[in-house]
This record gives sequence, C-alpha cells and structure tokens, in this order.
Amino acid sequence: MLRYSLNNINISHNDLLRKLGYIKQTTDLTNNILKSINDVRCLAKKLIVPQCSLACERLLLNKNASITTDNGYNIKSYDVSKLLKDCFKIYGIVVTIGIHLENKVHYFINRSDLFHAVVLDAAGSVAVENVITSLNDQIKQYESNHNNLITKRYSPGYGDWLLNKNQSLLDWLGASKIGIHINNSFQMKPEKSISAILGVAKSKEDISNKGLN
Repeated sequence: MLRYSLNNINISHNDLLRKLGYIKQTTDLTNNILKSINDVRCLAKKLIVPQCSLACERLLLNKNASITTDNGYNIKSYDVSKLLKDCFKIYGIVVTIGIHLENKVHYFINRSDLFHAVVLDAAGSVAVENVITSLNDQIKQYESNHNNLITKRYSPGYGDWLLNKNQSLLDWLGASKIGIHINNSFQMKPEKSISAILGVAKSKEDISNKGLN
C-alpha cells in the first residue's frame, strides 16, 4: 500500500520569482523588492496546510471513449481513454493548501495592498503545484518499485474531459472530507486546489518476462 507524506513542501524563492514573471537579466528588482517578496514567501509557508485525498482502483473497462473502475466510477472522454489505453489501474488525486492563504490574499486586496496580494497568491500557486508534484513523484516511485509505469497527470478541463465533470471526480475521491467543494462556475474552493488522474501500466520488461513463463 502506498504511504505518502506531504511534509516539507517548499516554496523556493526562484520558483516564486518565475511565477511572478521575473526574467533574469531583463527584469530589474531592487534589493528592497526582493526582500519584500521573500518576506511574503515566508508568510506563505506559515499559512499553507497541505492536504490530499487519493483513490486507487483497477480499471475494468476502457472501450468506446469510456473508462470504468472496479467500483463503478466512470469517465466518458476520448482523451482519457487514449491516455489509459495500456493501463490496468488508475489513481485519482486532489490536493489543496487550505483556505488560510486565500483568506490572507483577500485581506490584502481589501486593504488595497496589491503587491502583497499578488505575491502571496503566486506563492500559493507554487505551493499547490509542489504538493501535487510531490505526491506524483511518490506514486511514481512506489509503482516503479513494483515494475510499473505511470502516465502523465490529466485533469478535468483539458481536452474533451469537461470541467463540469470535476464534481464526479471529487465525489469519487471524497474531497469534501478535506474541505474541497465546487462553486457554480465549476471552480474548486479553496482556490489553490488541483485534481487529476494518472494511469498505471506494466513495464515492457515485466510484460516480456511474464511472457516467457
């Protein structure tokens, strides 16, 4: 069974600068601005509360642009079906950094402090991306140890997997247990949340070895 950890999620200074659009040797930032950005980065690290909900099930059906898991979760999408065409298992993931950072961003906006609002929002985006990347890497390592390969992540809203299908994904994952909901525009709340699936396939080496037995 996969045991994962969301400890030590980092928000690097360089990642934050890139998220803010900083281009080396093009963007001129004073030492005072750099210090202020770093101060906001440190604040963001205190405000994030990384959480995730994860499901892993065997694929029973992948036919006619429709995939179904062994508990009946179904996705109708040509793109998802193509992504999982060689897979025998599927992971569903949803991660969030919680509501505290988002509330602080709105606090700065209400005070017309756009500098701190923009930088803190960008820090939140870096943080949640790092959370799902960390979890993705842990799944990849776990499956690699079992001679399996994983696909790229894929989220509702990409290709023909419509954004309004995110609710059924979140229901499958039990996302409400970690405080994630969807508004009328199909956006997740807290805003700094990401949902995705990825497939698991046997490695070619493993398939070849089994064929020799």
